[in-house]
Amino acid sequence: MNGLNHYDTQKKFNELCGFENYYIPYKYGKKIPLRTFKDLEPSKAFTEKELMSSPSYAIRCGYNNLICIDPDFKKDKNASDLPEKFRNTYTDDTKGGKHYLFIVPTGIPSYCRNFVKKTKYNFDLFCNKNVGVAFTNCKIPNKYYNNIKYMPPQNIPLELYNEIDSYMKSNSSPSKIIKNNIV
Repeated sequence: MNGLNHYDTQKKFNELCGFENYYIPYKYGKKIPLRTFKDLEPSKAFTEKELMSSPSYAIRCGYNNLICIDPDFKKDKNASDLPEKFRNTYTDDTKGGKHYLFIVPTGIPSYCRNFVKKTKYNFDLFCNKNVGVAFTNCKIPNKYYNNIKYMPPQNIPLELYNEIDSYMKSNSSPSKIIKNNIV
């Protein structure tokens, strides 16, 4: 997987997952999308030409119930990597730590939002469809994104999900909370 251009990386990842994912092309060398993509249907957000021509890109989490957990333990002394028992999923190594991609099999709850460093592991959570997460073979100056565990994203472990869900429920208005079960 490492060493492919970003367009071939996207195709390989889609094959691995068994479903189409959606990506955000960035301006050269910057984490700024080519143009706004907020609330656009993913297949209409960017043209194939844009996806192929940009050297920097990211995956749009939130689609296909895909989320990214980003513990920046290499650059944040208060953060830690996920415990070993949670690491068995598609994983990228980054300059700051790792990106773990998981699937929430029952769907991402409507009250679930991106958050930064709100659990005991101090990781960032990305689950919003309008946010991009830099991905394998993305080229951004002074940063690298290399795959270190090549496997389909796995269902999020129940214990980890419950920790995230508990935080989200305690920080959301009651009218937004929908009862959710994970199997």
